[in-house]
Amino acid sequence: MSNINNIEAAKIIENNINLSFTFKYTDSQMHPIHFIQAIKALIGLNLDNPNRKLLDFSKSYFDKQAIDKYVFKSQAIQKVNPVVSLQDLENALKSNNRQSAIDIFNHIKLVSSEIHILEYLIEISLKQSGKSFLIIWSLYKSVLFLKDKNIDKFKELAIDILLNDKFRDINQNNSITNINAFLKLDLSIDSLNLYAHLNEAYKTDLIRSENIQKLIESLLVHKFKDLKNNDYLEKKYEPKYPKLITKGRPYILDLINQMECKLNVDIILFLDSIRTLFRFNDKKNHKLIIYHLENKMESLYV
Repeated sequence: MSNINNIEAAKIIENNINLSFTFKYTDSQMHPIHFIQAIKALIGLNLDNPNRKLLDFSKSYFDKQAIDKYVFKSQAIQKVNPVVSLQDLENALKSNNRQSAIDIFNHIKLVSSEIHILEYLIEISLKQSGKSFLIIWSLYKSVLFLKDKNIDKFKELAIDILLNDKFRDINQNNSITNINAFLKLDLSIDSLNLYAHLNEAYKTDLIRSENIQKLIESLLVHKFKDLKNNDYLEKKYEPKYPKLITKGRPYILDLINQMECKLNVDIILFLDSIRTLFRFNDKKNHKLIIYHLENKMESLYV
């Protein structure tokens, strides 16, 4: 297996992100932008030696896919509607009016930057069930990586992601004092994935951080309020992978290279959630993160 340099790897990842934008969003399967972002983040753990196993997996995934695709169209707007706002976009989504949402998008892209619009989409997703957030957050992180951030490439995908989730009743009193405390809960693999990236968004410096953090707090309480603590604190636990303590999150790539089973999407998403938790938590929590890893990893082998 020949080595690949970081410039070549970046080009492959950029092409895969752009290819992901063409895949129509459906409820029936996980959208590729989510795990391509995960692959990008995992490869970023060692840019001097990009992980070939992850790059080869992404290529094989796209080679196997036959799915409906978007046709990108840049709609020319002759005159900007000064009345149209980001709130109008949210209202169109709540009304399940896809065409209205697209029309509003075409206006606001002329007066707002792609990143500003994407942050507002993050905010909208946090008012929903949590399902849309993971994909919108992956979309946001992927667009940051691209040189060409033309919003027309992902406009319809973003709208369809949000239209396929449901808005929830938001309790403004659901504030929390310690977002790291949720790590002690008995989280499923899916819950851990959601929590890891909510934690990441909460601790990322965003333009709309104040609103986004409040919504993350509300969503965390909404999703996890009924969960009990895991049994970590009741055990004298010693990690099977102590090098994760000494080497930190880059050792995740060693785990990938040592795997005898084939990589799959679930393994990639799970390991990226572990990577994210390592990055955005103090070292005192790393042993607990490894506990989540070791408790759940084997169930993903196929």
